[in-house]
Amino acid sequence: LGASGAIGAIFCLLALRHGVLPPNVGDRGNSIYPKLVTEAVATEAEVALCLSFGFGGQNGVLALGRDRYG
Repeated sequence: LGASGAIGAIFCLLALRHGVLPPNVGDRGNSIYPKLVTEAVATEAEVALCLSFGFGGQNGVLALGRDRYG
């Protein structure tokens, strides 16, 4: 993962740690997606998938999860 991918992974970890889904920025209420998160939402998610897309097909995926034992 490049720098932007690493930052995305950090945000995924922070969302898991604090139990919050961060909102999508820049939404003006006219999205075609019916369940777009527009404000911070509490969650009990235990896993997150972090995707990083690069030019030329250089893509990366991280599956992150909570520590079950601590």
